Amino acid sequence: MKTPTLLKKHWLLLLKIVVLAVSLWVLYDKLVTDGGTASVSIQGHHFIALLSNPMLWGVVLLMCLNWSIEALKWKLLINRFEQVSFLTAIKSVCTGVFISLFVNILVPNRIGEFAGRIIYVKTNKIKAALITTIGSYAQFAATAIFGAIAYLLFWYTFSASQWEEYQGYLLIAAVAFVGLLIPLLYFNINVVSWVLGKPKLLRRFKKITSVFYFYNNVLLLKVFVLAVLRYAVFCTQFILLLQLCGVQITPSQGLLAVPVIFLVQTVVPSNALSDLGVRGAASVSFLNYYSDNNTGILTAAYLLWGINILLPGLLGAAFFAVFKYRNGNGSNQ
Repeated sequence: MKTPTLLKKHWLLLLKIVVLAVSLWVLYDKLVTDGGTASVSIQGHHFIALLSNPMLWGVVLLMCLNWSIEALKWKLLINRFEQVSFLTAIKSVCTGVFISLFVNILVPNRIGEFAGRIIYVKTNKIKAALITTIGSYAQFAATAIFGAIAYLLFWYTFSASQWEEYQGYLLIAAVAFVGLLIPLLYFNINVVSWVLGKPKLLRRFKKITSVFYFYNNVLLLKVFVLAVLRYAVFCTQFILLLQLCGVQITPSQGLLAVPVIFLVQTVVPSNALSDLGVRGAASVSFLNYYSDNNTGILTAAYLLWGINILLPGLLGAAFFAVFKYRNGNGSNQ
């Protein structure tokens, strides 16, 4: 007889397969049905022109800023328990990307980030993993808040006339609720320790979960500001890549659609296998309101993935290999 945990894993895997299948169907419908199979291929000279464009290398430089901000977030959080250098923080976040990208094919993307970061610290590994959730939640909060606001504006622009008045009020109320609840939970994160300490089964972990008490609102605000800055960076990257790939949208249109796309990518369950499908499907679905250049939209979406995920992942692979080599040699001496 299958245990509840095993059944849960099977259902989770099935959900991810469904997400991947739906994403691929959306891409097929947009590219093949609407534009023909010829539109999905990028000609060689166009790709070379992209690589030689200074704007692309500007986006690569923004990637360095992107992950530097993330490393600074991690450094601020972990320094409450253990002083780490900025270089160690960079190694931690890049190794986390590598593990998420190349190991977590059948598990959620963010799990690998936890593993990548905790291997570089001497602090209790469970505590370090819980500390990682603070930074992750700050980034989620930024994505959810700005994404929800953008979705409300997007809905008002394109769909409000098709809804009943009461439906519009319900949507506004839902967005307001999300906008208030998410920061409220974030800035009261120490409540998690109190809640987890109530059930008898979890009281033995209270010493570990008390880690949240070490973070006051001043530090949490600093981390959240960094999360917002990082969010602004990768929104800018995507808009620049869209313009680079010939997608004719204005910056204001990009600022309306891109946050909604990032929100969908965040809330839809995915892993390394289905992430590209979700990215492509969400990008095409929302940007089609402004442009029918599906090839350009997909090129920009996948370039963003390659620059922001693949490149740091390859760097993280090198960091991880050096880490394993040094620790392996140390254990043999």
